[in-house]
Amino acid sequence: MSRPTDTERGARLAYDVAIERLQDLFPAEGQGRAFWSTIADESAVTLAECALLRQAQGDARA
Repeated sequence: MSRPTDTERGARLAYDVAIERLQDLFPAEGQGRAFWSTIADESAVTLAECALLRQAQGDARA
């Protein structure tokens, strides 16, 4: 089992912060919500790509 990469750690941090901001600060639609939604979406894509890379490399963590 390998350690998470810097990319994974950064994407997880971005995702967690974005979700927190969406739930706490921007419950209604608006420009701030769109910004944090984009960050959450893009970081989720990055995390999925990292998981696929681990799977392709045969890592059991994926």
